[in-house]
Amino acid sequence: MVVPGAHYLPFVFLYGMRMFASLCGILVFAGVSFGLYLQEPFSAGGWFTGVVLLCFAFSGRIVAGRDQPAH
Repeated sequence: MVVPGAHYLPFVFLYGMRMFASLCGILVFAGVSFGLYLQEPFSAGGWFTGVVLLCFAFSGRIVAGRDQPAH
């Protein structure tokens, strides 16, 4: 969770979308928290990451659609 989360940090500067900073923060914080404090099965982090990425995919599509000019 930490590595994919850190992977999104450069996108903040490349694309100028602050949304990627929050995605990075959520994934890195959750990854560290899962690793240090929770005794959940290993797959719980994967499921959490998948849900977070799907939510951000849909919200990113909405944000990108607003920036496009109307036809």
